[in-house]
Amino acid sequence: FGTSFEALLPAFADDVLTGGVTTYSRILLAEGIGGICATLTIALLGTRVRPSYNVFVGVIGFGITLAALGLVSTVVMAMILLACLGGLRVVFGTMNTTMMQTLSEDQYRGRVMSLHQLTWGSTAIGSLMMGALAEGIGVSLTIGICGIIVVLFASSVAIWMFRNGYVNSRSVSVEE
Repeated sequence: FGTSFEALLPAFADDVLTGGVTTYSRILLAEGIGGICATLTIALLGTRVRPSYNVFVGVIGFGITLAALGLVSTVVMAMILLACLGGLRVVFGTMNTTMMQTLSEDQYRGRVMSLHQLTWGSTAIGSLMMGALAEGIGVSLTIGICGIIVVLFASSVAIWMFRNGYVNSRSVSVEE
């Protein structure tokens, strides 16, 4: 549900922000700028980045920001939130990939990463579901609900992983 929101951005630009192609282009630009800033920040921080915690910061922050996007109706606020979404998406994606590669045994790493690529296909399925939901309840409400789903799911996974010792102060460092 998280990344599938992008399928709704053209309708969001038209219906919610009452813009058109230029508005859509601006909000996409903002998301891209956020992603570039996050990428450069992660690269500059190097080994000081702790994937085991930042993966959850990225995904939970993404969900909260996505839910907030469902509440805005101005281009400026949408651009600010989409810049944040772009950055948080990069944080989650980078940390998630780092953890999968670091924690996978050598003989399984290729298979694990192949399974990880299934998320690209599931984005299309999520987009179809989000489009159908948006037809019934509206674009803004759909985006907000999807953000809440991301927060609830990611928080549940984080709590479970911390309680069961999968993530602790010594787990998964990019130096390992």
